[in-house]
Amino acid sequence: MLSQDTALGVLEQIHQGQMHMGEHLSLSFQRLPIGVFWQSKFPIIMQGCNQVDADLLSLTYPEQIINRSMFEICPKESDALAAIRDHENVIATGKPRFNDIRTYHHKNGNCSLLCITRIPMYDPDDNIVGVAGFFHDISFVRQLSQMTAQTMVNLPRTFPKTKYYYITVEKETVRLSARQAECLTYLATGKTVKEIANLLGCARSTVEDHLTSLKSKLGMSTTSALINCFWCNPIRWF
Repeated sequence: MLSQDTALGVLEQIHQGQMHMGEHLSLSFQRLPIGVFWQSKFPIIMQGCNQVDADLLSLTYPEQIINRSMFEICPKESDALAAIRDHENVIATGKPRFNDIRTYHHKNGNCSLLCITRIPMYDPDDNIVGVAGFFHDISFVRQLSQMTAQTMVNLPRTFPKTKYYYITVEKETVRLSARQAECLTYLATGKTVKEIANLLGCARSTVEDHLTSLKSKLGMSTTSALINCFWCNPIRWF
């Protein structure tokens, strides 16, 4: 939490036009144990990053990212397009995007799950000049969730049906049914509605009903919001 607060403090200085792109920004972020990057407004060209981001991109030095486009640093086109859409949204609205869950596919076939925040960068005249952001690699959370999903497949055989499932959102604890917990876990690990229905041996409409009920219980309006909620608030059971 301390490192995230530090990053937010530095990014707030950028937001207020007290810090600019270049040497000072680079030096501020090199010591943070999270990935950091900054890029120009348009064209969307990388202007710098810290060593954590360079390591993710298999670069030896952070300086190697300078003047590269998203398509040059993302081996998979869909990852580049998603990053460009998020960048353009920050530029168009002038508002930060907090905790987006995005996948980065490596050249070797592996992929990382990232939790990314993007914030507009301003010049002293309050004009947006680019976007800065930072991220955490939360791939380990997906691995834990996959283990949870596998456990839940065996629930009817290994746990009593009176098991209780809970998820806490914004300090409010919500109780879920076993089927809702299963649907949410499978959804968050990349399964489609059809695949979830096949795994649970039920109709697609039943899965859709469970997801609709989850949105209502958790105060969510979209499927992506449900997925983000799951990663930030793991399901507990008793």
